Amino acid sequence: MKQYYIWIILGIVAFLLIGIIIYFSFFVHGTSGQNKTANFNLGVSQTNSTSSSSQVGVVTTSSPDAIMIPTANSTIATKNFIRNGVTVQDPANKNSYYIAGSSGACTSSGNCPKAGSNTDYNIVYNKLDGTFILGLATEPLGTARLEAEKALQTQLGITQQQMCTLKYLVITTTYVNPQYGGKNLGFSFCPGSVQLPS
Repeated sequence: MKQYYIWIILGIVAFLLIGIIIYFSFFVHGTSGQNKTANFNLGVSQTNSTSSSSQVGVVTTSSPDAIMIPTANSTIATKNFIRNGVTVQDPANKNSYYIAGSSGACTSSGNCPKAGSNTDYNIVYNKLDGTFILGLATEPLGTARLEAEKALQTQLGITQQQMCTLKYLVITTTYVNPQYGGKNLGFSFCPGSVQLPS
């Protein structure tokens, strides 16, 4: 019976993630023009001309260990979290990568890829628009959010300040928490985030 509820929660989270991805695909626009990028953690510095969606999230030629991620006003270099041995591509959506958790979708051979053993949250990267979605799947939400933030920051190799510039959502379902379900809770350390009980 418990497994039944887990599948319901995963289905709801997947449905919300798809809706959010669609929203960001149509209403959030990338930046254009000349962008200067520097990342002190990786030692990568690169200038990009007009960015296109086909270049978003693509491994840069300057370093095979880095990926350029769009932010609200520029781009930043992160560790190559797509090829880290933990992140898995969603079999149902080739432009989505699970940094933690799983969509629950399986390949035709029956393989159901999952990124790590965590069950408290999912972290999804949408390669089309460079959006990160953190889905909190358990209470207390404050603890789940802190763990998800730490996991994402470790995988990206960037500072908290840089994380605040990412295009991202931190969400949960009303099934997990009716008060906070469906709201962007933000990263705990960024301005405007929702204070959650730990």
